[in-house]
Amino acid sequence: MIRRREFITLLGGAAAWPLAVRAQQAAMPVIGFLTSLGRNDRPNLTDAFRRGLSETGFVEGRDLAIEYRFAENQHDRLPAMAADLVGRKVAVIAATGGPNSVLAAKDSTSTVPIVFTSGGDPVRAGFVTSLNRPGGNITGISWFGARLSGKALGLLHELIPNAAVFAMMVNPNNPESEYSPRDAQEAARMFGRQVLVFHAGTPSEIDTTFATLKNETLAMAHASLGLVSLHRNNFDAAIPELEQAVQLGTNSDPTNYYLLGLANQNAGHPDKAVPNFEKCAAIKGTSLTSTCTVLLDQAKKDAESKAK
Repeated sequence: MIRRREFITLLGGAAAWPLAVRAQQAAMPVIGFLTSLGRNDRPNLTDAFRRGLSETGFVEGRDLAIEYRFAENQHDRLPAMAADLVGRKVAVIAATGGPNSVLAAKDSTSTVPIVFTSGGDPVRAGFVTSLNRPGGNITGISWFGARLSGKALGLLHELIPNAAVFAMMVNPNNPESEYSPRDAQEAARMFGRQVLVFHAGTPSEIDTTFATLKNETLAMAHASLGLVSLHRNNFDAAIPELEQAVQLGTNSDPTNYYLLGLANQNAGHPDKAVPNFEKCAAIKGTSLTSTCTVLLDQAKKDAESKAK
């Protein structure tokens, strides 16, 4: 893999190399610029791209031409765009804006040189065979930012040591989305904290996620009030707060079901405790799964006794 400062030099060289081989076929090499982003998402991106080229002696319009392709965050458009660039016989493809751009370029050609930027692991994403020897017609740079989610959580923990729950939004269309949450959750367990992971791959899903986060914040506030009442054995006061927490919170968190089940059980309402313990026990792989299973059996027995 190459270093960042070598990226533009390599790109210019990659554009010039095919020209030297087929010097009589074209008067000026053409770079294909492929990105999943929208044209206005990062207005300075293309300016920085041209500036980097000019700093190494390649000026657009004088030494080379650039064909820009913006997918406008519609990833299904990338394969056709990449194929179009290959069909236009570009000298090199610069793929940026996420792994989907890189994969589309890679799938479109095995001969046109491809230079990419990436925030994840290019080997695990399937871009190259190894970091030292990328192989094939593709190379690029990666800052492995997607693998820093655990580090980022550690920094947040240092900045907000009293925060018990953190939220993380990931794009499910990104191949790295499988690993970043896992790294963050492993770090959270070390700190005794919780990470709520939300998947959003479209603008509408992002809007929905922020609305959910707002509700989740309210849910945590109600859960905190309910927990205080529960610790004071004021079960009647705890129940409505915990009901609000369950209603507003995510279905993947068993804690609020567990607390509401406890509040109802101790308030003498085992029939109402049963469905909450059932939902808590149904969420597998948590520390509360076995606890809620035991409490569920007891609540069912108490409810049957009370019904007689």
